[in-house]
Amino acid sequence: MDDRLPKEGREHAPQTFFRAQELYILDGFTYDEVATATGVSRSQIQRWATKHGWKSKRDEYLADMGCLRLEHVGLIQRLQKELKDKLDGQLLFAYRGLVRDFVGDQKAAKISDPPVLDVDRPALFLEDLNFIATYLKEKDPEGLKALAKNFDGLVARFKADHAQTA
Repeated sequence: MDDRLPKEGREHAPQTFFRAQELYILDGFTYDEVATATGVSRSQIQRWATKHGWKSKRDEYLADMGCLRLEHVGLIQRLQKELKDKLDGQLLFAYRGLVRDFVGDQKAAKISDPPVLDVDRPALFLEDLNFIATYLKEKDPEGLKALAKNFDGLVARFKADHAQTA
């Protein structure tokens, strides 16, 4: 952005100039739209745009944004592929955030769900149970004994709770 201010003595505050510049370059407003939004005359907006090279800056900004959007799409596609291979909360969070940034919150709600995954719940259950048992073995041997005593009940409860999803 051009951080040179309009010359002293002008009737417009520097913030007005910067806002007009942002609206034109970043938001893609026309001269008329910038004039309406800022309360500055169209002819003054045109003079600022000419003097400070807003058109070339907007073209450069749009080219940069086009490259970023392509990179964004590529990253979303890579995350989709990784999510197909494994369920990972951090990947899912990143995926949803990228989609929301890319298409906006309202559209993201419709399309941000990742591909349906085939989750092996029994394998996850056993993996988590193994983690708990290993932890208890090191930190609380009495707790491990309690887990072993109630193991059949835990497995039965898990099967009952997840029978419909298997």
